[in-house]
Amino acid sequence: MRQRVAAHLAAAWAIAFAAPHVYWATGRTEGLGTALSDEVVAHAGTRMAVSCGVVALFCLCGAATALATTGGRPSRVHRLAPRVLTGLVWLGAVLLVARSVDIFVEFNLVLTGIAHVPAADHANYLHLARWFMFGYLPWFVLGAVAWTRLAWTYTRSVPRGKALAGPVSGTPRPSRRR
Repeated sequence: MRQRVAAHLAAAWAIAFAAPHVYWATGRTEGLGTALSDEVVAHAGTRMAVSCGVVALFCLCGAATALATTGGRPSRVHRLAPRVLTGLVWLGAVLLVARSVDIFVEFNLVLTGIAHVPAADHANYLHLARWFMFGYLPWFVLGAVAWTRLAWTYTRSVPRGKALAGPVSGTPRPSRRR
């Protein structure tokens, strides 16, 4: 039961994160100013729309992966499926933890005076820092917690040996009779 809740939370996080990226992939730029500098938003074009589309697709694949951990696997699915799913959910968890740490370090280096931004960019940087430190950082931490919980519960729910590297357990060994 806990594993299903963790899977649904991780999938919901991924779908919620995909939603604005689908919107931006259509070429709209409203709301981009909270995540990107004014200069980047002013020149957002096809490349930005494509990159947002790729992020949205990546998130939707993540949601599908999270939901794939909830049900029984069809008999035709290869025995490597638990290993692949284990690797994918841990990859999601690691990426979100890394992004959370990146946001924290990147903005705090400048806010504490250890690193500097050009004076012309300072006002825009402070605008972005507010959004990232009070909006995006908690959002990514929430995603990291949800995906780490899914990875942990899924890894523990998979029969021992099927989530780990090495030969597939239960595979018959060839006979060595002569």
